[in-house]
Amino acid sequence: EELVEAQACFLCPAHAALLYRHCLRVVEVYSQGGRGRVGAEVAPRLRAERIKEAYKEVKAMLRMLTHVTNSDGGTGTKEGGPSGGPAAAAAAAAAAGHGALEGRLKGGRAMGGANEASAVDVAQVVFIGLNTVIPLITDELLTFPKLCRQYFALLAQTLEAYPGKVAALPPDLFATLMRTLEYGLKHADREVARESLDALGAVGQFQHRSAAAAAAAAADPQTGNLAALIGPIGLGRHNAPSPELGGVGVLAHLTRLVLHRLIFDDSSIGLAESAADALLPLMMCERAAFEATAQELLAGLAGNPEAQAHVAAALHAL
Repeated sequence: EELVEAQACFLCPAHAALLYRHCLRVVEVYSQGGRGRVGAEVAPRLRAERIKEAYKEVKAMLRMLTHVTNSDGGTGTKEGGPSGGPAAAAAAAAAAGHGALEGRLKGGRAMGGANEASAVDVAQVVFIGLNTVIPLITDELLTFPKLCRQYFALLAQTLEAYPGKVAALPPDLFATLMRTLEYGLKHADREVARESLDALGAVGQFQHRSAAAAAAAAADPQTGNLAALIGPIGLGRHNAPSPELGGVGVLAHLTRLVLHRLIFDDSSIGLAESAADALLPLMMCERAAFEATAQELLAGLAGNPEAQAHVAAALHAL
């Protein structure tokens, strides 16, 4: 962790690739070794000590992945900047090495090479690490405030820097990230909730910008015929209605969750500013979710016509 923090930003692409490869190997070997898992068979007198050890080790890996993300700053590999840069080349080489490592660990031939690695960047390195670390973050470990805050800080930083990469994740990994995001949005710790709101806001802005760009392309006579060929908008299939979420998409579900917390939870006043930044783009692309929550709020005031009228006017203005 300290090595990545001190050196990653200053290494040439070839040396940075070796460092990224080593980070991935540390995370994967640690996970496969089972050190971060504390089974029920552990004696009660040893359990607390094992959990404390796992807490320190998993927190160190989360910090290491955070430093890997930070090393991408200013190199152009984050979304919204020019392509290329030393971190992009380093991450591509790291991904190639990770493919070879994964093949060796599984007892097979190496999977991956220069051609496959050419499309890989720092974001993919971080997501591979997150996919390996997340199963180690148990409810017991999340009771440690520093580890919990470190995870959600990394999640927010990753979603803010690479929302397009999040949209391209496999469904199972995307669903895992959204479940942990929902956990953070409900969390009593304000710092955890604030980081989660920042992460949700980044995804909402990406969805809104994608929808606005698609609408503009469809309205343009020169590109309108091609708009349908551009592909899915924003999160695409990840935001499709799901029976598990009550027949709505994940963004509509999380929008209603945040609105419910703001309206009905007395402890949420300190989160109003962060929630506002997250809700603005979400309300613009998930209007039905906002209207459903508004109707639920008005229904709860059915016995007080005057209050109902005032709230209805405020919601209409909003």
